[in-house]
Amino acid sequence: MYERAIKADEVKHALLKCEIVEDYPEDRPFPSYLVIGRTKKRRPLHIVVAIDYKGPMLWIITIYEPTLKEWEKGFKKRRQK
Repeated sequence: MYERAIKADEVKHALLKCEIVEDYPEDRPFPSYLVIGRTKKRRPLHIVVAIDYKGPMLWIITIYEPTLKEWEKGFKKRRQK
């Protein structure tokens, strides 16, 4: 997060109203998801999270700002190569 200039409060805000973009149910030790959320300033963030449903615990795996180079407008669908 530090290297990408993403602050913890931005992540919290983005997670409050995020949408699942991709799901990875076979990931171990917990199923994971790529979600899209936006900060208060509308900055899009892709966040990969894993969920321990027994915990319950949400693990943040990685966070990045998606680009139109790799994603279609809206950042919910990958561009075809």
